Amino acid sequence: MRTYQVTRREGELLGDIDWNYKFSDHIETRGGPPESKAHFLFNQILNLWQAERIHKDGVLLRVREGEYWHDLIAVGMYDGWPYWKPVPAILISGPIGSEWRHFPCVDEYKLP
Repeated sequence: MRTYQVTRREGELLGDIDWNYKFSDHIETRGGPPESKAHFLFNQILNLWQAERIHKDGVLLRVREGEYWHDLIAVGMYDGWPYWKPVPAILISGPIGSEWRHFPCVDEYKLP
């Protein structure tokens, strides 16, 4: 007979976005000149802020990741894979259920 323990990690939504979070950590390895990185970061933070405000009002919002649009389910600090610490993220509808995406992975937000 074998007996063993298994550690299973599951991320969870920890609450609203912490706007004191160091967002710049996510673009340090991004290619391009510093001005391009700063512009990208500014747009991503602005998109996240707008999405959080609209979502809190109970309005359905769509998000684009690559060429695909998804329904927004939740916005907040998520401590799951791959960071395993609280990171600003969104929960979107996916083809096999819901999926967490961290803020720099989403390209665009819109009302349906």
